[in-house]
Amino acid sequence: MSSARKKVKKTVSFSRNSPSLSDRNPSTEPGSPVPESAFDLADEEPKLNELPKPSPAFMLLPFHSLAIVYALFHHYNISSKVTPALNSSTLAVLTLHFGFGLIALTTIKNKNKAKRHRGPNGGELVYLVISSIISCFAAIPIFVILLVFGAPIGSLTKETAFLALHLSFLTVFPLLLVYKLTDLDAGDTWIRLLTFQVPAFYKNQVYLQAMGSLVGCWLGVIPIPLDWDRDWQQWPITLLTGAYVGSFAGSLISYLYSIFE
Repeated sequence: MSSARKKVKKTVSFSRNSPSLSDRNPSTEPGSPVPESAFDLADEEPKLNELPKPSPAFMLLPFHSLAIVYALFHHYNISSKVTPALNSSTLAVLTLHFGFGLIALTTIKNKNKAKRHRGPNGGELVYLVISSIISCFAAIPIFVILLVFGAPIGSLTKETAFLALHLSFLTVFPLLLVYKLTDLDAGDTWIRLLTFQVPAFYKNQVYLQAMGSLVGCWLGVIPIPLDWDRDWQQWPITLLTGAYVGSFAGSLISYLYSIFE
């Protein structure tokens, strides 16, 4: 009995159900190039996420800064007696800052919850008091920074300490109202704030207020060495004035930008 092998006929199907070359995944084919889209995510640089910021509001404008400048010159007469004026105005200045904190907390709370006429509760008032205490202690490192940048010591040490206290309530205090230390990501947030890693900072009304006070204080150094022999050129009157005017200007610029954007 003879047996013959049956020849198997090879056929190629051109039916629609069979995969074509265009349907094949090139990444599974040996020697095929890796598509460019595979490198898209790897080539992109990581973007810095924006910090949460309060909605711009008219009530967040620090009008108390202008009131403090007016009181220092016209009520406490800081031009003729610097140290006594700084001493006697401390309680009033801290009270005005605390009042601004109440307004800011109420405004931020109402904006977030879309409700009106709701003031801070007991826990928020306690946090406001703690923020004031923290701001007082924050004046110590600010005082050291001022000395590093050339602030006078010796007979003017007390005036420099008062300047540090004012700067602390112009910078640290308003930021504590928005970026609370009780938040879960408070550590990372404050590292970014202190290292100026704030994207679109001009849209952040409170942050630009703090930065405006620093810029104004820096610009306030300019009139001191000028040979004008004016009473208001004494240390640290021009720096203090520049810091308060700069804080209001920074907040106003951010607020106007949000309106006309």
